[in-house]
Amino acid sequence: MSYVYEDFREWLSTTEGAKATGEVLRNIETKLDPAGCAMMAALLPHSTGDSWRMLAAVDRCVEMGVLREVQQAREPAGQYRIFIRGHRP
Repeated sequence: MSYVYEDFREWLSTTEGAKATGEVLRNIETKLDPAGCAMMAALLPHSTGDSWRMLAAVDRCVEMGVLREVQQAREPAGQYRIFIRGHRP
């Protein structure tokens, strides 16, 4: 079984999912903004737990328009995906 964002959408609407998304938003401020870009690993919530849920929290920020993924020549492993600021603050 592999990671599929849609499988975690319901979880993202829970208190725990909202908290994880909030952690990603804070990581954007501290890790992405100073450098201009960041790899997935730098943006992940620091909470322990299901790594796919943590990936979903980052993908939720992409869906919200806060992050934008940089397209790479070859699709990298999840932790090597690169992000920049999206069109929404």
